[in-house]
Amino acid sequence: MGVCAHNGGDLDCHVSGFDCSGLTLYAWAPYKSLAHYAATQKTQAGRFHPGIGELVPGDLVFFSGYIADGIGHTAIYVGNGLVIQAAQSGTAIMRSRLTDVIAESGVYRGAVRPLTTGVQGAAPTVTSVTGQVQPGGRITVHGAHLDTAVSVSVAGTRIYSFVQRTATSLTVIAPAHAAGTVPVAVSTAWGTARSSTVYVGPPQISSISPASATGVAATPVTVTGTSLAGVTVGHLTDAVGTQDLPVTVVSDRQLTMTLPPHLPGAVSITLTSGYGTSAPVTFTYALLPTGSTDARAGAPVAGPAAVAHPTTSGTHIARSGIFDDRIGPGWYLLGPRARRSAP
Repeated sequence: MGVCAHNGGDLDCHVSGFDCSGLTLYAWAPYKSLAHYAATQKTQAGRFHPGIGELVPGDLVFFSGYIADGIGHTAIYVGNGLVIQAAQSGTAIMRSRLTDVIAESGVYRGAVRPLTTGVQGAAPTVTSVTGQVQPGGRITVHGAHLDTAVSVSVAGTRIYSFVQRTATSLTVIAPAHAAGTVPVAVSTAWGTARSSTVYVGPPQISSISPASATGVAATPVTVTGTSLAGVTVGHLTDAVGTQDLPVTVVSDRQLTMTLPPHLPGAVSITLTSGYGTSAPVTFTYALLPTGSTDARAGAPVAGPAAVAHPTTSGTHIARSGIFDDRIGPGWYLLGPRARRSAP
């Protein structure tokens, strides 16, 4: 391309290819006339000098380069922590990480946003942000002067594309992130407004108390964990299938539910909210000890494998396992569960 670094000077004028300021001059030529010298471009291109956390695509960034106490290198910021640069005449134009260029090109000397004037625009303000989100969901920000927003940062991930953007609201797609409270920042050329939102994942169970009980009667349990506020239903899964159970939410970290009578053995307990289903935890239905008594029937348990199950008459079952037999008036066993028969 033959762009000379010194307009006929003695350095790399006769080398084919862009040097650093030649590339930035060429890129902005349709919109702004720039000198072919990096240090001059910083003062000439515009009046707004964004901080490193406010960079947007098109900003020019500057480095000391070969001039220890000045500016000897420039590049074009393209977003996501990357720049386009021509390291020197005769080398290929490349895309590099900004952090790598800083490491290779000396001290970072700041940035300029071309075409900005000395007239100060209104800084954005944020009045509200979507309270709970999931990765891939929409985050909507309400406020003022949002139509000039150039980026939104969510948990440190900078987003440059908008689902919609007006003076009073804008919407972006939430990037991937673990559950928890994260910062949200809206940046314009004139400032940054900050708020936060909460990433909500599926419910997570940390414990269930008690974790074991006999299946003679229904068993109230307390479940602790995280993201429980939105739970709508619990599930008990055994060899037969899955049974839905009502829940009572106490807080985001605790709820209660009642497990039905059941034959001895381990079952899985899960919880479901609008954000998904938890990983299962185990609840164990235990055998009644030999010689123990069903309080409703007053009859001793016959042996180690025996367990009492609810019937209208208090009848006992002498063994555990898979049954199809009637076990008393109004009750029967289908697989491991004791169920009341249809009237």
